[in-house]
Amino acid sequence: MQPFPKFADKASMNRRLLMFVMFAQAFVLHAQQKNCSFPNVGLKPLPDLGTSKYRGFSGGLYTNGSNVPVGNYLTDALNNANSIGPLDSSGNASPSGKIVFAGVGASNPRTEFDAFAGFCDTFKKINKKLVLVNTCIGGQGVQKMNDPLDNYWKSTIKLFDSMKLNFKQVQIVWLETDNTQAADTVFPRAPQALLQDLKVLLQTLKLKFPNLKLCYLSARAYAGWIDLSGGGSPGKGLLAPRDYYNGWAIKWLIDSASAGNVGFEYKGNNKKIALPLFGSYHWTNGSETRKDGFQFDCNTDVGNDGLHLTPAGEQKIGKAMFDFFANAETATNWFYEPKANATQEFVKPQFLLFPNPNSGSHFNIITGKEYLKVECHIYNATGQLVARTAVNLEENKGSIQLGNSLKTGTYFCRIWADGNASEIQKMWVLENE
Repeated sequence: MQPFPKFADKASMNRRLLMFVMFAQAFVLHAQQKNCSFPNVGLKPLPDLGTSKYRGFSGGLYTNGSNVPVGNYLTDALNNANSIGPLDSSGNASPSGKIVFAGVGASNPRTEFDAFAGFCDTFKKINKKLVLVNTCIGGQGVQKMNDPLDNYWKSTIKLFDSMKLNFKQVQIVWLETDNTQAADTVFPRAPQALLQDLKVLLQTLKLKFPNLKLCYLSARAYAGWIDLSGGGSPGKGLLAPRDYYNGWAIKWLIDSASAGNVGFEYKGNNKKIALPLFGSYHWTNGSETRKDGFQFDCNTDVGNDGLHLTPAGEQKIGKAMFDFFANAETATNWFYEPKANATQEFVKPQFLLFPNPNSGSHFNIITGKEYLKVECHIYNATGQLVARTAVNLEENKGSIQLGNSLKTGTYFCRIWADGNASEIQKMWVLENE
């Protein structure tokens, strides 16, 4: 992978120094502080909420309380992901081209994307055609980025020129943003307004990056430790509870795209945006540990202003981003280095489950060949992902350990082996013993 832009050349280093000065000036002008004694707000992160409701609205990152895309929307996302390949500066497919992955946002997203890139730089299996470009600039809210003529985009053009890249090579975007000028904290009105801002931004991104296929959006980290008693403000749109509402706006944006609402079309001749997906979800209920084990600590992970991150916090979110892309179905095709033998790249893995039907605590598996990394994804009858587990193979044999997680019924199993997906097979779960 090419060097990350913060070390790429003198121009980008000077740009980073300028942004540091701007941030330092902003800090002097907005000298809020943090107060780690503030109590947690008592809200549930969207992934933990699941099918439960918040003020009448169901949780989960996607429809029906799911935390992963399902059904036709997953199919569309995988089709887009599988169409991603190296492009030359004119946007044409080329073995010598690049797959450009751009980070879009303000100051926290910039340092988060930097940390994510650091993990990518040490990952031996990463696609060597993948180039990460960090376009994030401190203080740039969605309301500024929505203007195609804003200085944000002028700066981005200069960055691409310095790296000898073209906007036409961008096929993936990671986005974390909010409207820093919006003071509304009424639910659901506030996140619905942000949803409209995000729609315009996705349309702008598609205008700027005509070959953009996927846009991953991350929910902002917790901002409830910001203390304004000493004066100043980081921007009203960044204060709690808007940090929590950020994830809701993303969820409803994806729901609107999935429903094919006007202005959210992501396929066909009338496409307006790239297909949106959730990236890693960064919001926590203060220092409370989420169900997936993610936890944020006020003392160690958050800077003195209560908003920006410490180096430890940057690394924590950078690792969460890396883990997400390293394991996301929609990233497998472009994130990992393709096999040397291209004729075998898209060969579907063959496998056998037995006994089938079974009690459901575990299924044995035999594969047609040995693989380095195998995962089993299990879907219910409505296409919702209900279980995902790694499979350890020894001489092409292994087991899928499910415990008592599946109720009696019919399910569908797909095996992912070294980045390739198998055909879906039915599996029948009998009453657990």
